[in-house]
Amino acid sequence: MPNEAITFEATTRTVATSKGSIHYHDVGEGDPVVFIHGSGPGVSGWANFEGNLPAFSTRYRCLVPDLPGFGGSEATGEHPVVQGHEAILRFLDTLGIERAAIIGNSLGGGVGSKLAAAHPDRVTKLVAIGGIGINLLS
Repeated sequence: MPNEAITFEATTRTVATSKGSIHYHDVGEGDPVVFIHGSGPGVSGWANFEGNLPAFSTRYRCLVPDLPGFGGSEATGEHPVVQGHEAILRFLDTLGIERAAIIGNSLGGGVGSKLAAAHPDRVTKLVAIGGIGINLLS
């Protein structure tokens, strides 16, 4: 997809998972990279990462989901810190993606870290931007 076509409208998708629908953006081709947003009022994957998509989408398939209850995704009652990684796993499963790189911002860094710790076979690379990670001792 040429950079001029990277708009909210052109890239927006919704997928029904086994526990609610997840809104996401899908742009580019290549190995999949999942961008997981942070928290805060009005946050969404698009708000956190739209400016990065022109560069990354030239080499990668960029998947930018909204966690449950954020952006356009259905609220499922799951706490994003505790169960956000399970939502991302369902998202990957529904799209038929076995392995992906993860880039997480703030809350998304923690979600990505939990996913990598719980399912290391599913995560090829992990980048946490300002994420606190997980406590391995509790």
